[in-house]
Amino acid sequence: MLQLFYMKDRQPLKHHLNWVQHKFFKTICGLLIILFFLTTFIPVNAADNPPPTITTIQVQGNNLSNSEELKLGVSKVQTIQLNKPALDQIAEQYKINSDAVYPVRFDIFENLNYLAMITKKNNTLNGGYILSGYLADGKEGSITIVSNNDVVSGILTDLGQQYYLTQNIHGQYQFEEIDQSAFPVELEPLTPETSIFGMESFESDNPIVMDTGAVIDVMVVYTDDARLDAGGTTNIINQIDLAISETNAGYERSGIYQRVNLVHSSEVNYNEDTPFNWGNTLNALTSSTDGSLDQVHNLRNEYGADLVVMLVKNMEYCGIGWLMTPTFTRDSVGFSVVSRSCSTGYYSLAHETGHNMGAHHDRATDSGPGYYNYSHGYQAPNSAFRTIMSYACSRYCPRINNWANPDVFFGGQPTGIISTASNSADNRLTLNNTASIIANFRQSRSTPIAPSNLTLLNRNMTSIGFQFSDNSTNEVGFKVERSINGGSWIQIAALAANQTSYTDLELLCNTNYAYRVKAYTLSADSNYSNLLSTSTTACTAPDIPSTIETIVSINAIRINWTDVEGEEEYVIEQSVDDAKSWSPLASLPQNVTTYSITNLNPGSAYTIRLVVENRYGTNVSNPLTITTYDHAIFVPVINK
Repeated sequence: MLQLFYMKDRQPLKHHLNWVQHKFFKTICGLLIILFFLTTFIPVNAADNPPPTITTIQVQGNNLSNSEELKLGVSKVQTIQLNKPALDQIAEQYKINSDAVYPVRFDIFENLNYLAMITKKNNTLNGGYILSGYLADGKEGSITIVSNNDVVSGILTDLGQQYYLTQNIHGQYQFEEIDQSAFPVELEPLTPETSIFGMESFESDNPIVMDTGAVIDVMVVYTDDARLDAGGTTNIINQIDLAISETNAGYERSGIYQRVNLVHSSEVNYNEDTPFNWGNTLNALTSSTDGSLDQVHNLRNEYGADLVVMLVKNMEYCGIGWLMTPTFTRDSVGFSVVSRSCSTGYYSLAHETGHNMGAHHDRATDSGPGYYNYSHGYQAPNSAFRTIMSYACSRYCPRINNWANPDVFFGGQPTGIISTASNSADNRLTLNNTASIIANFRQSRSTPIAPSNLTLLNRNMTSIGFQFSDNSTNEVGFKVERSINGGSWIQIAALAANQTSYTDLELLCNTNYAYRVKAYTLSADSNYSNLLSTSTTACTAPDIPSTIETIVSINAIRINWTDVEGEEEYVIEQSVDDAKSWSPLASLPQNVTTYSITNLNPGSAYTIRLVVENRYGTNVSNPLTITTYDHAIFVPVINK
């Protein structure tokens, strides 16, 4: 290799290679060193980094197309390699900036890939995260990724097509192309008035304060058969998180005000091996006294779940649930049974809980009215799509993640019919108008625990940093409030969930500040943390940097220094009369920590100093006398 060093006031080295005249060698090396410093000092605007690729097709992986090898509802499978560190990094970045948007790429199958924009991060009950966003390039679709216990699941939707990301039995990640046409139907919902199964009436809480209806608390339980069919506990937990996230995305797309909130998930002891009857299973889930699934009711009360869903392996049908009617609005209608395979991608969890909220199927196939005359799903006349509560069209039409709403369009067509029409279909109104009923089946237990140990980390003239302990497991985030000199409290920041430190910037020096923090969910705020009272430091001139270093070439000097607190400007000054008088070379804004002086003469001495200023005063470094090199050479070094 070549080793570079500088020589000043020395005779040229005579080395044993002697393969070139020294003068020529010196000239060439001088040109090289000039080029080196030119390229060093000239700023380069690098192009933005390309978006990370999250999934890459595994070259040696399977690409199954034989229907005998595929699960029901899956038309194609492709194993992929997952870039989980990139997902983890994005999730971590949301702790710093909760409003950021991150572009990412997904390779699904050969010649099928997507650019997606991640726009949101939520936390899971199990300490993981959910990333969600939309497809770029004008595509009408979405992406949702769930990570729990280092296992990732996801679903990507493009118009009416879904691709499910999961682990197979070998622990490999794969994309499954969902074939909605292969899914069985959901059964007609059971109504309390006509059901042949026993319907109990449970006493709801007797609340002092009613829930607003903005949040519907949901508990999802599952059988051991469903867990094994999913590939393990974490896989089925991921699928539950996906189904809840999909449901909320459908609400948002459709103009539905409330959101569902997962309050608990767990395995229950229920034998699917006996002849499985969907109606009997729903009745067993609903009953609290038949000795079958009685423990579910204790869990429902403990976690304050308005609705309860049980996932099963059986796939004869996709689901069954109780239909709430105007004459029966008790909390015992808040139960449904859903086939695990249909819960995501086919939206059966959203479908069955929709029955619990009074929504019915499309008019062509339902067996009667829902809660209102307009409580129906919608099929596009040209079979381009159907909404969540609708059965299949006369010819294939994909089920989209929308609820019937004449004010929302999909592919240029309305997704419902106005509520006053004789053939009305507006389940958006159904869910909005019954939300307060459902939300008060149980009073919310989701109020987060207040943070504690709010303590000072650092302070200076213009900033105060602090930290606190996160005692809650279900917060959406934290609200930071501040009082100045004993004045009124105002919220100054909303932190992401699990973010436990904050630095308040651009403050006034020598001023008293107080802080308090509370956790919040979609439905409630915690109590406040302890109070932190502190102040910024006195208004003084900024200190001189603790370190000032120079890098010298034959015609340039670069100065680097450590940043200081409270500065408003850096000034580089030069003296040509042995530090008797000074002239400014450059004025630099705060936080700049480097400057290059160029076009200098080789072998010449220069005297400079660094001035640090703010509105309260000035500090000046000791003079620095630096001499540029008169020449530089490369010396070959032979490594043995």
